[in-house]
Amino acid sequence: MSELPNEPAKIDIRIGRKDDVAAITTLVAAAYRGYVGRLGKEPEPMTTDYAATVAEGALWVATGHDGQVAGVLVLRRRGVSVLLENIAVAPKEQGHGIGQSLMEFAEQHAKAMGAKKLMLYTNEQMTENIRWYAALGFVETSRQLDHGFHRVFFSKRLVPRQRLVQSRPR
Repeated sequence: MSELPNEPAKIDIRIGRKDDVAAITTLVAAAYRGYVGRLGKEPEPMTTDYAATVAEGALWVATGHDGQVAGVLVLRRRGVSVLLENIAVAPKEQGHGIGQSLMEFAEQHAKAMGAKKLMLYTNEQMTENIRWYAALGFVETSRQLDHGFHRVFFSKRLVPRQRLVQSRPR
């Protein structure tokens, strides 16, 4: 890649397709591999059935200038909220703004769906994620054992888009 680290890349975000599943699975495995030692087991995203997630229409991919899958995002409606179930960026693509772009997309998409808040969780051992989510304005709501993982839950209130009101001259 000719770009320098931390230089923004051209990123396109689109719904995941059936032909993306192998790339998605490989990307997620690479993105989470470093956490296996900390957790003592594979993080849940490494065991997800991405063919089913794509078929549900719950997965988006970010592609870079080369058209390759560089990041993934899983969003699911939960009542008046949207759950950001997974966000992952290929290790070689980290530092190019892909995660930030995916997060901005998640917020915009949740707002478009009429959600009042965006929720997510991470493992308490993934301390860099905890710091990142807090820096993005997410508020920690709880810590609990969930599906065998010690998780930290976050939410972010979504402010509806403001409609411009034009006043008429009197």
